[in-house]
Amino acid sequence: MKEQPMLYIDTATELDYIEARLKDVPEKIASKRILKTALTAAARQARKQLIKGNKQRYALKKSGTFSRESKIIAAKTSKLEATVLASGPKHKLYEFTSRQNTARLAARAKVLKEAPLKSLEIDGRKAFIATIANKSGSTHTGIFQRKTSARNPIDERISLTSADMFGRVARKPEVAELVYDMLAKEVEKRIEKALE
Repeated sequence: MKEQPMLYIDTATELDYIEARLKDVPEKIASKRILKTALTAAARQARKQLIKGNKQRYALKKSGTFSRESKIIAAKTSKLEATVLASGPKHKLYEFTSRQNTARLAARAKVLKEAPLKSLEIDGRKAFIATIANKSGSTHTGIFQRKTSARNPIDERISLTSADMFGRVARKPEVAELVYDMLAKEVEKRIEKALE
């Protein structure tokens, strides 16, 4: 599956702007190097903002998940593009805010912080939180639900990947606006430093 960029920045226009600002400087300063540094710095700031946005939006219990599952691919002078990359497996529903099942109620969970806890029940089959041991002896806690009315088999309930969560926050128009502003500030900062 081909990855599609969520945000496109016209680097040719940025390079022309940098060269125009540096035309009066006697020594040759590489405008590509300035743009490369600015793109990477803007990507780092964008990653921080995306992590902050995800923490505010999603009800993950484990801290540091978004930081661990995202990274920056820095820009190069030969390839003027910086990337915020998010990857990782699907998160178990148990990793989000959840409540234990009772005799009357199924286990409840929520993925979004502003959403209410939702009872997890399909056709009278209530979800439950359990700790299950595998053949090697290690244990695993999760939210499970029976596939049929019979006791076995059971399935673990899962949710989104970090990439999906990053993508949903990154598609907001205010994020694009913020990234463009960050890049403009970084370019100006690098030009001012070069002119000193």
